[in-house]
Amino acid sequence: MIITPPTNLRRYLETRRDQLTAIIDKSEDARAKVALYSTDDNQRLLQKWLRYIDDDASHWAHSSSHFSEYRFEKMELRWLRDNIDSALTHGPTLLHYIPTAAEAGRPLDDSEKAFFATLHRASEGAMEYGFEPGTPETEDDPDYQGAMALAGSLTSLHALMDEALSIKADAAARIGTLVHLRNRLDPHKWRPAHEPVETLWHASLYAGEIDRTGFLREKPKTRKGMGNFGSQATISLTAERDIAVSIADCLTDAWDIAHGLLTPADILTRIGEEKLEINFQSHFGNVDLNALTTPLDAMKLFRLYLAFTTTRENPVFVNPEELLEALSSTNRDDIGIVACETRIDDAAEFLVGEAEFRVSVDHIVETRMDRSYQRVAAPITTRQTTYEDVATAQAGVAAV
Repeated sequence: MIITPPTNLRRYLETRRDQLTAIIDKSEDARAKVALYSTDDNQRLLQKWLRYIDDDASHWAHSSSHFSEYRFEKMELRWLRDNIDSALTHGPTLLHYIPTAAEAGRPLDDSEKAFFATLHRASEGAMEYGFEPGTPETEDDPDYQGAMALAGSLTSLHALMDEALSIKADAAARIGTLVHLRNRLDPHKWRPAHEPVETLWHASLYAGEIDRTGFLREKPKTRKGMGNFGSQATISLTAERDIAVSIADCLTDAWDIAHGLLTPADILTRIGEEKLEINFQSHFGNVDLNALTTPLDAMKLFRLYLAFTTTRENPVFVNPEELLEALSSTNRDDIGIVACETRIDDAAEFLVGEAEFRVSVDHIVETRMDRSYQRVAAPITTRQTTYEDVATAQAGVAAV
């Protein structure tokens, strides 16, 4: 896995802060439930059941209050959350405290991990004691209900702990990398550690075609090819799937613009809803904004919107006319993300800004369509959620 700094630092920190706050809040309820169900009888019965699964780990069932009163706090989530909040409030000079806070706290030891791993099998152990899960007699038995409620509350708490550990590891790695990069005298020469072959991501309006044929060595004769419409002799790939998702989302919006489904009025309305302060005169002169009606007008407004909004990433479309021309003859369903098994060597160029590798076709080992891709960005207009006119526009592409 390639570790790169966050491309949008403020959004990354705000997201991590909010996630940690939510986990801390949820943990209060989860730990209260563990404490509620941690009666002596429930603990003893659950421990007996778990002995059939893992005798060594089962002893933790009789110490479940340890997890509700002590263990979660030792993860030091509040310390990490507060350090992130300080960096957001007082600036990036405080970033170096975040990796330290993220690495603080005692991780689960092997016996604790084994204990949590056995909880989902508690009903198997219950069967050894004559209970028959699923039958009315067992499901209505107060002893069975109590022990299973304890197991369930511990499982819920463990899910929060797992989520928190993932966030801590990501913050330690990515912010740690950023701090390291900021301390370098030659950050432009930096490139992340990587394996000889890595999965990188490529967002494209031709993703469906690439999935069928792979990247072609020869440039197409009927349209401009790879690398910023043929201006580069390399393929741009990102190590961050989220970046590819944001680019694909923007390409979908651009397709809607090219086919008249997203208008200048729609984008101006969205700009107004977000209260973005844009000096339109410096970009359009003294033109009445209501007179902007063409797809090219809409594309220019869309680029402005992406430059000012804080709700999504900006892929910086530098050739709006050429992009619109290409999209006019492209199927919407072909827009997407291609996962590329890529050989990375010294010839591969790396740009920190978008966690971007630029490689030749020879470096691509294998390609496959990322069929799990789903739009993340909110639609510009609610009409985009219905796509009533997409079929008509697609039919127009097919007829060309």
